[in-house]
Amino acid sequence: MSISSINAGGYNTSDANAQNQAARNTPNANDSAAVSNSAPGAAAPATPAAAPEPSATVTLSANAQALATLASHGITVEQGSIADLGLPPVSSLKTPEDWQKFGQALASAIPHYPTAPDGTPIGQISEQDFEKVIANFGGTTDQADALFQQLDSDASDSVSHSELLDALANTRDPSSAAGSALLTVMDQNQDGAVDEQEFVKLETALVEAEKAPKQAS
Repeated sequence: MSISSINAGGYNTSDANAQNQAARNTPNANDSAAVSNSAPGAAAPATPAAAPEPSATVTLSANAQALATLASHGITVEQGSIADLGLPPVSSLKTPEDWQKFGQALASAIPHYPTAPDGTPIGQISEQDFEKVIANFGGTTDQADALFQQLDSDASDSVSHSELLDALANTRDPSSAAGSALLTVMDQNQDGAVDEQEFVKLETALVEAEKAPKQAS
């Protein structure tokens, strides 16, 4: 599915979107007025708007935090609505068994990645495919390769589904280098905040890049 509206297990996205829009419409306190060298009374020359600089620290909105929490429980979400799947709201999930049942129901309703016969995710992302994904989000090959090495924790020359889940979950941790790097890629408008739409857009691209590992001949 490719539906732009996201309702992450009962989380209301309208408040977060309104807050993000308000933040974007708020003047930047660091923006300084142009100083005119013209004679008194002369109209100040028009000054081109400077391109926005990437924020040094990128944070998650409340709904994006919910998506990162899903990843920490082994659940990935692609672009699309899960509001009509009859699943319980994320806020009602209290025990590991609750999360496991939720993940199984979500995976069976929206299967996205290669799985073993028992349903275990076995998808892997090659470095070449990873570079393509990051390039589509405006990153360079060098940036993609550096991030790939951070995500490939077992140095297997591929990013497994579990390694991707770990990286997505670690976007909640400011001390995580891989999580922070992912947030920078997610933050397409460079406003220093990642909302659920930005989060799930990159998550979708990475999940869709997963392929079943090649069998040894």
